[in-house]
Amino acid sequence: MSDSIIAISVICIVLPIIYFLSYTVIYDIYEVKCKDTYLQAAISYTERGKMYYKNNKKPLLDRVEYRDFYIQGTVSTDMVNTVRVVNYRVGVYKNEQEVYELSTLLGTI
Repeated sequence: MSDSIIAISVICIVLPIIYFLSYTVIYDIYEVKCKDTYLQAAISYTERGKMYYKNNKKPLLDRVEYRDFYIQGTVSTDMVNTVRVVNYRVGVYKNEQEVYELSTLLGTI
């Protein structure tokens, strides 16, 4: 009788720990997959924008919608050591909040 009570109490203690660890691992894998998706989409959009700028002198500024996030490109001009440069910034937004940002210099004016 006492052996079965001990076994049941051990199971009642260990089972929630196993469930919690499983949930944590699955959630972490999901977060890493989402961040990788954001990064890959931002890099692809940045490279396409650089190609557009190289060919047309006008970078890609369209808003690209994905299932659960969107990407938007912006252009600004900055002064660096008395040289005016074109800065291309790509933002990844989820729920109207920026979750990732890439920035690169396109060239000089």
